[in-house]
Amino acid sequence: MTAPLFFYGTLQHIPLLEVVLGRPVEASELVPAVLPGAAVTWVAQQPFPMIRLGAGDAMRAQGLVMPAARAEDIARMDFYEGGFDYTLVPVTLEDGRAARVYLPGPEVGPPGAAFELDDWAQRWGALSVESAREVMSYFGQIPAQQVAARVHTIRLRAAARLRAQHVRQNDLTLRGSW
Repeated sequence: MTAPLFFYGTLQHIPLLEVVLGRPVEASELVPAVLPGAAVTWVAQQPFPMIRLGAGDAMRAQGLVMPAARAEDIARMDFYEGGFDYTLVPVTLEDGRAARVYLPGPEVGPPGAAFELDDWAQRWGALSVESAREVMSYFGQIPAQQVAARVHTIRLRAAARLRAQHVRQNDLTLRGSW
């Protein structure tokens, strides 16, 4: 059996987590959890967070733990996170449970300001979910590093799809009002 997975930052956003895992996530599969001595910050100049361990005794990273992650869940998470230089490592949660969390490697970049999930969801949530749909469409097809090299183009396509959706919705509203 695998150790539980600890999700912080953007993977607490259920629509994104469901795209990455490729399946619906039931509320009963996730439990609030805290990782002591850790801080979640933005990656400087990027629309995603990172976690830093050893951030001091007073620091506590809020997150969600998936106690019964499936092998397929971990394979999909490895693909999604691994291409961006995040590695799965063991940690001990505040309640003493063992878990694993994806830590950023040195290539991810320097930490920025404290991360706020609601701020990210408002600014980047829709784009991140739409981008993840394309990223995960390559799962099992090409290596994660190749996908990561395409992430800028993937985000541009995702933004275009979202703009097109918005235009279509507004077009329908305008036609209905004439």
